[in-house]
Amino acid sequence: LEAVVVPLLLTSLVYAGSFVARLWAMSSSCGTDDDGVGVSCTEKLARWMQTSLQDVMVWRNYVVAPFTEELVFRACMIPLLLCGGFKMYNIIFLSPIFFSLGK
Repeated sequence: LEAVVVPLLLTSLVYAGSFVARLWAMSSSCGTDDDGVGVSCTEKLARWMQTSLQDVMVWRNYVVAPFTEELVFRACMIPLLLCGGFKMYNIIFLSPIFFSLGK
């Protein structure tokens, strides 16, 4: 379980940049709505999260992309390294290096 969850969470951090940028922009505009009406930061954040959860692009960027990237890359890279005659110890260290170079 740890071998699956930790890499997925680390890969998700790569895609979190736009999420953090959006939160930063939202925090700087707290106090007013798009219509100029006063709203609290938590209310604005709740609205944004509600619309984001319904957005297909959000699911693609933050859930599906990290999962499939890890799955496909590991499924392709590890068998190639095994067929190449690398030992499991070397694959543990080479696979992340190849992953970072492939990014």
